[in-house]
This record gives sequence, structure tokens and C-alpha cells, in this order.
Amino acid sequence: MIGLALAFALQVSVQPKPWMAYGPGVQSCGHWTQVRRDGGIDNATMQTWLAGFISGQNAVLSATNSITNILEGSDIPGANAWVDNYCAAHPLAPLSEAALKLSVVLFQRRAAR
Repeated sequence: MIGLALAFALQVSVQPKPWMAYGPGVQSCGHWTQVRRDGGIDNATMQTWLAGFISGQNAVLSATNSITNILEGSDIPGANAWVDNYCAAHPLAPLSEAALKLSVVLFQRRAAR
């Protein structure tokens, strides 16, 4: 199962298929960077969206293999920091792209153990 999931993760990193994001995931990385700097409710909303995305990844992965916590060895503030860096380098990308890239990196790190 892990080999199949790794193949999926590698496929996603090479040729992502279009998928529909909802809520703050459609906002740009530039918006993420701005609200992270400004704080407030928009910041909390976007961070909560990212935490929900990661939780969804955990649900899918736990149903298909033995990974129940893709963030093992890290945490939500660490995920936020990774997205901060990604969004600083890709301000026009949607937050959903940053979240997917983070998931692929985390999955590949887990699969390499």
C-alpha cells in the first residue's frame, strides 16, 4: 500500500490533476502572506483551512495505508511556516497549491523512513 501511495504522491508532484478547492484555499499565496502579517480573523480562517486540508489528507491516507498523521515529527505551526516560505516564493499560486505541495513533501518524507 505504501508503494502505491508513494507512486500517487510522485505522480501528483510531477503532473497534478485539476481538483476543486473551496473556501480560503482559492485565495492566492500573496493573500496568505498578507493576512499572516496582519493577523486577525482572516489569518485564523486561512490557518484553519490549512489544518482542515491536512486533516483530510490524514483521513484519506489512514484509509489507504498505515499513515494516520502526515505531520508526524512536525505540527500545524511547522506546516504554517512551510506554507509561509512557499507562498513568499509563489505569491500568485493559490493556497490550495501550497497545501498540496506540502502534503506531497510530507508524504515523501514519511515514505522515505
